[in-house]
Amino acid sequence: MVEVKSRDGRIMAVVTEGDEEIRKIADEVVEIPDVPEMLVPLLTVIPLQLLAYHVAVVKGLDVRHAAQPREERDGRIYQAPLSANFHTGKRRFL
Repeated sequence: MVEVKSRDGRIMAVVTEGDEEIRKIADEVVEIPDVPEMLVPLLTVIPLQLLAYHVAVVKGLDVRHAAQPREERDGRIYQAPLSANFHTGKRRFL
């Protein structure tokens, strides 16, 4: 991060509560509660997904249908095979 700052880069960091060391370096800080390490990915993904969404909106990308699978957006409906060979990953479209 120090190298990014030395090159006039902006730093946005997701930190746990009370992390003053990173707060001094970063330009923008999103703070999450201090939780067990196992739960940190669950809490960091929310602000990062929101950041990605808002960056896409600012860039003018179409985010209205991002939650739909591509097959549904294209008007195709996916039908899972009913056979025992489901694990083969073969897809059939109607």
